[in-house]
Amino acid sequence: MPGVKIREIRAGMRNIEVTGRIVGVGPRKRVQTRFGFADVVTATLQDETGSVHINLWRQQIDSAPEGKMVKIVNAFVST
Repeated sequence: MPGVKIREIRAGMRNIEVTGRIVGVGPRKRVQTRFGFADVVTATLQDETGSVHINLWRQQIDSAPEGKMVKIVNAFVST
């Protein structure tokens, strides 16, 4: 399901592609996963139709600073 707008996103969607601007980045947290420790932040992604919170993991954090346009590919939606 490539190329959706944020207003079209619904819980349970998989393999979506969305483009927007990172308008906020929360604090970095270190969490334990089944693969070991990892850093994660919650960021806000916005397009002309709305905004949504996204989780950025490990090296994604530094590649998506506030103000940058990004394209999220192969994403899934949960609540």
